[in-house]
Amino acid sequence: MPRLFIGIPAPDTLDASGVRRAIKQHARDPKLVDPDNYHITLAFLGDKPQATIPKIQHALHDATTRTPPGTGQAQGLGAFPNPKHASVIWIGIHHEPLTRLAENLHKALNEHDISFDDRHDFHAHLTIARLRRKQDITPLTTPHQDTDFGPFPIDTIHLYESTLTPQGPLYETRASVTLEDNA
Repeated sequence: MPRLFIGIPAPDTLDASGVRRAIKQHARDPKLVDPDNYHITLAFLGDKPQATIPKIQHALHDATTRTPPGTGQAQGLGAFPNPKHASVIWIGIHHEPLTRLAENLHKALNEHDISFDDRHDFHAHLTIARLRRKQDITPLTTPHQDTDFGPFPIDTIHLYESTLTPQGPLYETRASVTLEDNA
């Protein structure tokens, strides 16, 4: 069964190289995310039968008819669950309609009887590193809390299949939907 999630790819122009260097210098044993894998996760679906993919595509189409494309801003460095006890380091994405898009997607998935991980409220971000052990990274996040990483176009949603490997996850796009100005 494919392991699936729905996300928005990061633009090629996003440059987090300076922050990546700072993470390597200041965090203990970080596992940096490959920049080719940067994305905003809208919904993690988990392992799904192949036969579910057409239903997921219908849900994607339903959700995209409710929200037009736009441009967000990649800005600020943060951590989950928080900078004092960090296990994930992220770049924030600021775009008010993105939350509405995630809500529309969750509603469409529910309408199509597709389960997804809804344990956490949606928080638009790009994961750039994972930490093997929780640690205090406030000396890293504080100077970068307002760092501007540039514009982030929000115009395409992908259904990704994730294959976990010892070298890191491999993502394959299984379907794509372009947001249209028909909201």
